This record gives sequence, C-alpha cells and structure tokens, in this order.
Amino acid sequence: MASGRFVRSSKFRHVFGTKSKRDECYDGFQVTRNAHDGDFCAVNTKYLAIIPEVVGGGAFVVHPLEKTGRADINYPKVSGHKGQVFDIKWNPFDEDVIASASEDCYVKLWQIPEGGLTEDIRESAADLQGHERKVTHLAWHPCAEFLLGSAGADRFIYLWNISEGDIISGYEHPDNILSMSWSLHGDQLATTCKDKKIRVLDPRDLEKDAISFPGHEGTKASHVIYLADGNRLFTSGSSRMSERQYAVWDARKPGKPLTMEMIDTASGVLHPYYDPDANMVYLAGKGDTSIRYYEVVNECPYVYYLSTYASTDSQRGIGVLPKRACNTSKCEIFRIYKLFAKPFCEVVSFTVPRKSDMFQEDLYPAAYAGRPTISVEDFMGGKKCKIATKQFAHASSGGGGSGGKSTFKRSSVKKREEEEGEKPKVKKGLKSKKKEEPEAEEECDQRPQAVVVAAAAPSVDSAELQRLKDKVSELELENESLRDENRTLTSEMGVRDKKISRLERQLDELDRV
Repeated sequence: MASGRFVRSSKFRHVFGTKSKRDECYDGFQVTRNAHDGDFCAVNTKYLAIIPEVVGGGAFVVHPLEKTGRADINYPKVSGHKGQVFDIKWNPFDEDVIASASEDCYVKLWQIPEGGLTEDIRESAADLQGHERKVTHLAWHPCAEFLLGSAGADRFIYLWNISEGDIISGYEHPDNILSMSWSLHGDQLATTCKDKKIRVLDPRDLEKDAISFPGHEGTKASHVIYLADGNRLFTSGSSRMSERQYAVWDARKPGKPLTMEMIDTASGVLHPYYDPDANMVYLAGKGDTSIRYYEVVNECPYVYYLSTYASTDSQRGIGVLPKRACNTSKCEIFRIYKLFAKPFCEVVSFTVPRKSDMFQEDLYPAAYAGRPTISVEDFMGGKKCKIATKQFAHASSGGGGSGGKSTFKRSSVKKREEEEGEKPKVKKGLKSKKKEEPEAEEECDQRPQAVVVAAAAPSVDSAELQRLKDKVSELELENESLRDENRTLTSEMGVRDKKISRLERQLDELDRV
C-alpha cells in the first residue's frame, strides 16, 4: 500500500511575522519593572498606552499611534493614582476613554483630549471605589455600554455601571484571581484562580454558584480566553513538573480538557492573545524572545501549531491592535506591540502571503465594530445581545487613528461633562473620507483599461497565466513549510532522544543501588 503525507488545507498555514523598521516603532518609553503579571500595554486605533517606570505614585503614557520614532524625553503622562498602575484598558466604544487599575484600590476613568496629551493629566473623569485591596485586572464588556469588570487582590470580581459609578454585582473567589475573559457576545465570564480552578460565571447573576473545574496543575499563573463559538475555553498554564502547556476546554462539559499539549520547560508565564476572525491564538511568554501562534479548529486535535516569530530581546509586555485597523492592502491579519526591558516598543505585523493586489475577502470577514449594542440595564435585565460587526473597507491601509476616526463614531462616557450639561463630542472625518472615495474609484476604473490595452497584442490568456503563477507560488510556500516542519520534527526528536538517554542512565543508577 502506498504511503503518503496529507497536508492540512488552511489559508493561515503560511502566516509570518515581520517587525517594522526602527523609525516605524516607538523609542524612549521605559516600561515598568513591576513584577505584576500584566500586559503593561494597551492599543486602539488612535493611541498606544504604556505603563512606564516612574518614581512615586502611578502613571501611564498615552501616545498617538502615528507619532513613531523617538519620543520626547519629557513626554506627558496620566498620573492621578497614588499607587502603581497594574492594568490599563481602552474603552472599546470610545477611543478617547481609558480605564486604569492601581495599587491604591481605585479604578479610574480618563478622558484623553482630542489629538493626545500635551501636558500631564491628574484629574480623572470618574473614580470607581469598591475594592479593599489593589486592583489587578480590567475587562470591558464587548456589547453593553458603560459595563466594566474589575478583579482585585481582595479576591472579588466587580461589575460596574460606569455611567453611575456604582457596583452592579460581585463574586468572591477563594484565592487570588489570575485572569478574566468575556465570551464573544458577553453572556459569560471566565476566570482563572490561584486555587488552580477555572470558573465560568453568569454576569447577570454573580450570586449564583459558578461552574468550576480543575485547570492546569502547575504553580505558574494560568490565563483563560473565550473562543469565538462561546462554548470553548483556551487556557495557558503549567504542569506539576513546571512544563508550560496549553489546553482547550468545553464549558458545557467541564472536567477533562478536549486537548492539552506541552510546549516547553521555560520559566516565563504564557499569555494568550486571540483573533476570533481567523480563529488563531498567539502565545507570548514573559521573558521569552518568541511568539508562537496556532490555529484553533472544531475537530480533534482542536489546535494546530503554525509557526513561531522570534526576536533577539526578551519581551516585557504585549499590546494588540484592533482588527479593524489592520492593513488589508498588505494582507495583515494581526499586529502586536512588543515592550522590552530597554526603552523600546517594537511593532510586529502578521500577514498572509498573497501575490494578488486585490482585496482578499476570505481573510477579512466582518470584524468587531467597536459599537455598543445594548444598555447596561437591558443586559442585566436578561436581554440577549450580540457584538456589532462591520465589513472591512477594500482599500484600508490600517495604522493610526484616522482609520477608526473616519469609520466609527464614539459615545461619551465622561460623567462630569454630562453633569455640567455639555454635549458629548462626536468624531468628525466621515465627510472628508466620502470626498476622497470617488477619486479612488476613478483610479480603479482606469487600471483595468490599461491592462486590456497592453494584453490585446499577445495571444496568451493573462488570467490563466496569473492563475498558474499563483499556483507555483503556493507550491513553493508549501514546500518551504514542509521543510520547516521537518526541521522542527528533527529538533524535537533530538530533544526526546536526550530525555530518553537521561532516563535510561537514571534507571541504570537505580538498578545499581
């Protein structure tokens, strides 16, 4: 019987990461040396926020995305906390509002002025007080406006209605909370805890007993993210032997994982970052120099390793750009902002290789639009909701705030402005984009005409020629991928042979005893 190797068909098999040029990165921001297990970075389509190393109190930096290169040595900061800042998260519905969690037990909301900071901000838009110990994690609800989740060292998770500044409900864990994640449409909330258990909570009724089941058995911090189907969880953690691993769980059938795989024996804590549109997970470890990425599927083995992006310096934190701001003209599907121990933030773009310059519709399904679809009152009252999505523009160059500004409106959250009777500001720029669109269409109309004139003379069918070129390119990429897989397997076999030899020597020593 003839034997052969079957190659799995996937449009993401050849995804590769590329770092930007130095002048397209961000230089001069010294990231905090805090030992907290956080990202220290948050990105939206307008701003890059970083928690820097400061003396006394807590602060973070908000820097416009388009201003790359070296930053001013006296860059302005948001510095209203009395203790260290542990977490920062941008409001998904208002790109000028950011929440911060601090050692001073406060969650604060900040309104960033249009155009970015020109001086230090010390007065917050709203202060949320309720935690009795330091606040460590934040998570905005993906659908409900004004709904924010927070976790603290007091072992409580609180849900806040930030328009009123009130706690809606809370849930106490038996030990420190290590991570929290909303499901895609926000109808469930998953957490990992120091007691090595995974919990699934009903956010509408936190007083109800949570679904809990044993997770990773190791002592390293574990993290959880909800997958797009709303039923499965992806976790990263460690085994009893401190081997780093990932696992996929079915929240409807808690207990045994659908799959659990060992990665390596490095010491850093793994953080998962998820792209629900491509169904890909990126694993980045604190102190690691590499980022592994995987594709998640619905059938066994549930997770396929794709590749690894490697750099020379160890990473301290990671920020992820919203998918709607990716550069579709370069087939970019994910963009990461990496922080290092040195004062530098590197931009890494993950792209799918395609030869055609046309918009690749199969790579860009409708993405998260950053618009609320339900009020806090309706959500807590039991009304079902789904995230708002929006189709990609066919000529998006991605990048800075202009993409989000011209496409997505925002709603104001600044409580003090509402009390003073000021109207919420609405982003402008939609009209200017409409004026530019006819010119872009005219250029597109002219290109096919030029191609037709040039191709009229030869008898070769240009469409067939292009198809053959694309096929050759795909075969070359597939060949290179198979070579990479062969090298990886050879390396893994070498490591396993060494482990087997070591175990055999240990057994021989035991026999002698």
